[in-house]
Amino acid sequence: TASTKVPLLMSIKAFLQPMQACIEEFRYIYANPLAVKDVRFAPIFQVTNAIIVAPEPGKTLADVEAEIRRNTKDAKQGKHVTAAASLICLQTVLRLRGRDNASADPSVLTGEAMDQEKLLNQFKAKGLSEFIRKVYFYRMLLAYLFRRFDVAAEMAQEYQLLVISNPVYPTYEVLPATLYLGLIACEMLRQQPSGEEDDGE
Repeated sequence: TASTKVPLLMSIKAFLQPMQACIEEFRYIYANPLAVKDVRFAPIFQVTNAIIVAPEPGKTLADVEAEIRRNTKDAKQGKHVTAAASLICLQTVLRLRGRDNASADPSVLTGEAMDQEKLLNQFKAKGLSEFIRKVYFYRMLLAYLFRRFDVAAEMAQEYQLLVISNPVYPTYEVLPATLYLGLIACEMLRQQPSGEEDDGE
């Protein structure tokens, strides 16, 4: 059933096969609850996250945006618990596509899909630390890709503080988070003046 397969995909199987393979399985599970009009067990948020961090061959950002829009609509209509959080993924893709770039900081998730501060306040009021962590993760990703390494380092710090307070989180987030945290750490080290890394020795 969806209630047992989703945790399995989010934990063990993501380490045993490419994340793209997990996406297909998530989609298959997603289709079954929707067929009976019960989205409670539909892995909507898992799909919307995974298709950003695990690009599929032949898919464009336009394809990703279209799928996330469909998923977000399903989540909203079905009053799924992740309906508001799915907007984080949509706004991230809009940023990646060069849209909603009113802010000088390309990692700020305010635009067509959501208002970053308003959504963060909603998550904080409800104690939804997982979704707050997602905001920091996608801001970290965007800041790195757009070469705002100062912002990327700041978001990495915020992200890791939340991970420490709640260390249980899904594999499909662990893998890309580890990648980007490592890339940001390498960039910060590269930017240090020669010899500075030896000061503490």
